Amino acid sequence: MGIGMDFLLKTFITGFDERVSDKKRLDETVKLPEPETKGGPSIWDCLRERRSIRDYKNQPVSLKELSQILWGSYGVTAREWGYYLKTAPSAGALYPIEIYVASFNVEGLKKGIYHFNPKDMTLKGIFEGDFSKEITHACLGQDFILDSAFSLILTAIPSRTTSKYRERGVRYILMDLGCIIQNIYLSLTALGMGGCIIGAFSDSAMNKIMNLNPEKELVLAVFSAGKVQK
Repeated sequence: MGIGMDFLLKTFITGFDERVSDKKRLDETVKLPEPETKGGPSIWDCLRERRSIRDYKNQPVSLKELSQILWGSYGVTAREWGYYLKTAPSAGALYPIEIYVASFNVEGLKKGIYHFNPKDMTLKGIFEGDFSKEITHACLGQDFILDSAFSLILTAIPSRTTSKYRERGVRYILMDLGCIIQNIYLSLTALGMGGCIIGAFSDSAMNKIMNLNPEKELVLAVFSAGKVQK
C-alpha cells in the first residue's frame, strides 16, 4: 500500500472497526414491485444523456423505482437450456456477480443492507441500519454518498466462472461487471435519476462491512444513486 493510500485510510476510517463490528441482523425479505418492461425513453436518448452524477437531492426514491433499476441492471429475461438469462450477458451464463442494496432513503424499505435475488425479484435483509457513513469512510471520504438514496454494492464469487474457465475466467468476470455497470447507468437515466460508479475504496473495509471472506466473495465496485439536482 502506498503512503498516500495509507494516509487516506487513517484519515477516513478512524474507529471504523468499532462501528462495523456490532451489526444488527435484518431478518426479512421484501418482494419488489413488478418492473415495467416495455415503453419508456429510447435507448438512444439514454445513451446520449448518461452521465456520472455525484450531486443528489437527498430525497427518497420509491421502492418501485429501485425495483426498476435492479431489474434493468440484472433482471431475469428468460430461462433457456436450464440457465437463467438476464438483462446483462455473462460468460457461460454463469453470472458470478451479486448485487447488494445499501438502503439509506428508499420509501417502504428499512435502512439496511439487502441481497438482491433477480430470480424472484426480492431483497433479502442482511444488516439493519444506516450504513451511509461507513460506506463513505470505506470509499475514502467521498461524501456525496451521504446524500444518495442508496448504494449498490457489486461483488463477485469468482469460483462460479473460474471453475469452468480457469485463469481466463477472471477477465470474463470483469467483462460481466462492466456490462452491469452500464445497465445501472442507463436504468437510472431512463428514470431521470443519476449515479456514479466508485472504484476508489478500501477493499478490506468494504469486505468488512459486508462480512465477506474475500477468498470466496469480494466487493468489486460501489455505485451511489439518487434523485438529481436539476
